Amino acid sequence: MKLTLRQIEIVKLILETSIQHPCNMQFISNKLNISSRTVLREFSIIEDWFESNNLILIKKSGIGVYWEKNDISSQAVEVLLKDALSNKSFTSEERKYYIVGELLNSKEAIKSNYFITKLGISTKVFKVDFQKVTQWIENHGLSISNKPSVGLSIAQNEVNIRKAIISLTYEIYGDTLVTSLVKEQSVPISSLNKNIFNFLNIEQIKIIKQIISNTNEDANFNDRSYIATIMYLLVALNRIKKKKYIYATYENMDHDYIKPYFEITKKITIQLEKQFNCIFTHYENIYLTKYLLALDIALVEGSESINFLFNKINQDVKELVDKTGYILNMNFKNNKTLIESLSSHFKLAIPRMKMDISVQNFHVAFLKKNYEDIFNATKQSLSEILLKYDIEKIPDEEIGFVTTYFCVAKDKFLEQQKVKIVITCPSGLGTANMIKNSILKYFSNFEIVQILSIINLDINKLKELDVKFIISTVNLDENFPYLKVNPILSSEDKVNLKSLVEKYGAFEEYNVKSQKIQNQTGVNLPTLNQIIQVSELGMEISNLINNIFFYKSHNVTSKLEIIQKISILIGKTEADILSIQKGLQERELISSTYIREFNVYLFHCKTSGVTHSMFGFFKLINPFKNKSGYWVCGGILLLIPENSTEFHVDIFTTISKSLTDEIIMEKLIAVESKTDIVRIIEHSLSQIFVEKLKICL
Repeated sequence: MKLTLRQIEIVKLILETSIQHPCNMQFISNKLNISSRTVLREFSIIEDWFESNNLILIKKSGIGVYWEKNDISSQAVEVLLKDALSNKSFTSEERKYYIVGELLNSKEAIKSNYFITKLGISTKVFKVDFQKVTQWIENHGLSISNKPSVGLSIAQNEVNIRKAIISLTYEIYGDTLVTSLVKEQSVPISSLNKNIFNFLNIEQIKIIKQIISNTNEDANFNDRSYIATIMYLLVALNRIKKKKYIYATYENMDHDYIKPYFEITKKITIQLEKQFNCIFTHYENIYLTKYLLALDIALVEGSESINFLFNKINQDVKELVDKTGYILNMNFKNNKTLIESLSSHFKLAIPRMKMDISVQNFHVAFLKKNYEDIFNATKQSLSEILLKYDIEKIPDEEIGFVTTYFCVAKDKFLEQQKVKIVITCPSGLGTANMIKNSILKYFSNFEIVQILSIINLDINKLKELDVKFIISTVNLDENFPYLKVNPILSSEDKVNLKSLVEKYGAFEEYNVKSQKIQNQTGVNLPTLNQIIQVSELGMEISNLINNIFFYKSHNVTSKLEIIQKISILIGKTEADILSIQKGLQERELISSTYIREFNVYLFHCKTSGVTHSMFGFFKLINPFKNKSGYWVCGGILLLIPENSTEFHVDIFTTISKSLTDEIIMEKLIAVESKTDIVRIIEHSLSQIFVEKLKICL
C-alpha cells in the first residue's frame, strides 16, 4: 500500500508516541501546520496502512492515539515507510517508454511485479500498458516473451535492439537530444530513466565528436549524418561494454567502392578502443561501415583509387542518361544538373546496394502509378549499368530514387518544348478565347497559331504551318489530330494536354533566344483615327457596364427555360427575342456550354438581337438537375452583335480571360446585384482600355 508524503509525516509523528505519551488530532495539526479536518481525512488511510503491515494503532477517545510497538523495531518500520512512499503518477506514455527501456537494456528477464511496484500501478493497468509495449517492440522488428515462471524478455537481435534504443531515445527527447549532442549540453533525464539512458554522457559525447572530426579529410558529414553517427556510437559503446555484439553477414570489404568507407570505420573504432578500453570486433566494423553508407556520407576526393572510382561512376551515369533518354524519346545529354545529381547519388548508392543495405522510399507506389513510363525506363537502363558493378538485384526503393531525378528532368525538358496548335469553336470566337486564355495560364508549351471557326479549317494549311493538333470545343470530323476540351479546362483536360506535349514535343534542346529590347525615346502622338478608335472602345465598355444583366429566378427548371427567359428580358422587340433565343439554342446544340466545376452554363453567341456587348448572370434560387444529372445554379451570359467590330471582340476576349480565373468565377456565382458584377469585371475592362491607349501613344 502506498502513502503520500503528508501521510508519511503523520505516521512518523505517531511512531514517536507511546502509551505514556499519546498524540491527538490537534497536536498533529499544529506540528504539520494543516487543519484538523485534513488530519481526520488522512487518518482513515493511515489506519489501513497500520493494519496492512500488522502494526497496532491504539485509539482512545479523549486521550488520542499511540503506537503499541510489541516486538517490531523502529528500524523495521522505517523500511516499511520507505517502501510505502508513493511514486510520481506517470502517464501511459511515460510508463510505456520506461518498460520498453528496461527490457531493451536488461540482461535477464524481468517479472511484471517489478514494473507494477516500481510504477505504483495495478495489475489491470499494467496489462493495458503491456499491450502498448508489445506493439512498440514488434513495430521495431523485435519480439517479446512473457513466461510466467521467468518474466518478460526481448528476443536477442542486436542490430534491431540498437535501432530500437536509438528510436526510443529520439521519441522521448526529440529536438532536445539533437541540441544536447551539438552543443554538448546535458540531456534532462528523469530519475526514472536514469539507468536506461546513462550512455548520454557529456564526456563521452565530447570524445566521440572529436574522433569523428578526425575523419574530415576522408568524409563529408552533413548535419543529419553527423548527429546520427554520434548517436549510434554512444549506443554501440554502451552495448559493447555489456558484451552485446553484432554479427554481420557481409564480409567482403575489398571492393573499390566499399573499402574507403571501411577504412574510415577502422579509423574511428581504433580511437574508440583506446579511449574507452573496449573492443570493436571485425563484424562490428562491418556493421558500422554499412551504417555510414546508409547515412549517405560523401567521400572526399583525393586518393588515386577514389578518383578512379568517381571517374568511372561519372562515365556510367552519362551512359545511364543516354539510355534512359533514348527509351523515353527525350534528349537529356546536355542536362548538366541531372548528370551531376545522379553522379553524386551513385557515389553513395552503389556501395549501399553492393552491401545490400535496405533504404526506405515512401514514394515508390506513387511513382509507379503516376510516372510508370519513367520508372520502367529507369529500371531497364539501370539494370544494364549496374551489372558493371556485379549488382544484379535492384530494390524498387533504389529505382524510385533515380526515377525522381528523371521525373524532374522530364518536366524541365517538356517546359522547353513548343507545340504549334490551333483552337476552334463553332463561331470562331466564343469559348475559343476562353480556352486560349486557360492554355496560356497553365501551359507555356503551346504556340497558338490561330483561332478559327470550324468552317475555316484548312487541314493542308495547318500542315504547312507545322501545326501538330487542334484544340476544339466540339467533336471534329477531320483526318487530323485533335482534342476536345471544356471551356474552362478540367483536371482531365490538363492531363490530356500534357500528354500531347509529350507526344508531339520536338526531340531537341529548346534554346530560348534572347530578345533585344530597343530603348525608345520621345512620345508618338496618336493619329485622329486612333483617337476615334480609343473613343469607340471606351463607349462600348461604357455601354456594357451600363447594361449589365442580372436576374434571380425561383421557378426555372430547365436549360431551355433559362434561354427563353434571358431572351425575353434582353430583347427589345419580338425579332430581337427570337434572334437571341435562336443563337443561344444553336450554340447549345453544337456542344453543351455547361461548366461542371461551377455548376453553370456559359451562354454565348453572336446575335442581331443586341446592338452592343452584353454580359451578366442569370441566378437560380432553386437549382435543378440537367439531363446529365448535374446540378445547375445559373447561367453566365455573353453576347456580341452580329456585325461585331474589333472592339466587341477585344471586350469579349477580355471577359473570357477573366472567367478562366477560379476566384473570379466563384465571386460571379455569388453576386447579389448588378453592382457586384461591375466590381468583378471593371478592372479587366479598364486594363484593355489602358493597353489601347499605350498602343496609340
